[in-house]
Amino acid sequence: MTVKVTLFFTNICNIDCRHCFLDKSLPEMRMEDFLFKKILREIYQVKDRINLISISGGEPMLFLDEIVKMVDEIHFRHELKISISTNAFWASTREKSENVCERLIKSNIRRLEISYDKFHAEFISIGNIYNAVEACKKWGITAYAVISVENGYDYLPIYIELKKFFGKNQIIIQHVANYGNAQQHKMNCMLPIHMFRGERCSQVLNPCIDYKANFYACCGANILSDDSPMLVGNMNNDSFVTLVHKMNNFHKYQTIFKDGPLQLCPSLGDVKECSSLCELCEVLLRR
Repeated sequence: MTVKVTLFFTNICNIDCRHCFLDKSLPEMRMEDFLFKKILREIYQVKDRINLISISGGEPMLFLDEIVKMVDEIHFRHELKISISTNAFWASTREKSENVCERLIKSNIRRLEISYDKFHAEFISIGNIYNAVEACKKWGITAYAVISVENGYDYLPIYIELKKFFGKNQIIIQHVANYGNAQQHKMNCMLPIHMFRGERCSQVLNPCIDYKANFYACCGANILSDDSPMLVGNMNNDSFVTLVHKMNNFHKYQTIFKDGPLQLCPSLGDVKECSSLCELCEVLLRR
């Protein structure tokens, strides 16, 4: 099985969206250069089993200079498929967009996931998204849109607008998870438990490594805490391969992947609703 590896590069962001799963009370941090390069070197040893390296946050493009420099120092970068998640703050003009995309493609970063929805629209213009997509087309970068939604259909106007820029298979819709800012702002994101029956998680067994070298069994919103039930270990203590082996041999993660989290505990008792598979996994793994 090939997997996606997420590098949670930073919790720093230039905007403060109401729906974000990040806890803004935590100290601002970003991944150190030596850790970033160590992870890429270890991933390279098993590159045939990795289909994508996703650099996420926070807003990793705040550190574009550092990321490009580090990737350029990796001589085998052309053998890795690298993606970056972003809110496209850098795409305020066509010229700026093209300059950024030119730098990305020269470093073999050929994929962007651009977050845009009613929450991001409070800070970022739709014009930025247009500029970013057009620059991606010019430089041969594949761009995806990621839309976060609450309950209801008020996301549809932005979805329809984004369809003008993105192909039908290039828009990813995800439900708001009840963590961080979303929890503090009491977002309308809770769903009845029965809606998760039969749902399998596509993120589990796709590891995420954060800026503290913590290795998690997924890239979902229920990570980034030292007591997360998705925490497998730390890359300061064990190799990437060792931690992948440990992750793959934990039977509960395998159950979530194959049959869905509800198979861990079919009788939920007092649990009547959840915001997402991320939250449901955490509730059940802590039992």
